[in-house]
Amino acid sequence: MYLAKHLDPVEKQRYRRPLQNCINPILQNGFSIHTLLEPKPVKAFKDLDEKHYKELCEFPAFLCVKAKK
Repeated sequence: MYLAKHLDPVEKQRYRRPLQNCINPILQNGFSIHTLLEPKPVKAFKDLDEKHYKELCEFPAFLCVKAKK
């Protein structure tokens, strides 16, 4: 659950997959990866939820891939 001072709590479904399960289908379909990014939370999030801030800094919850064919 993610919280913000000005918003109601939001439930978010999470999926954990091995990195190879995310990357290999991209490569196998003729794409090349140009950028791989694991966004981390902004510093302001630390004031709202320090526990999850630390967790997301160590184990990012998102993977952004820029790929071209």
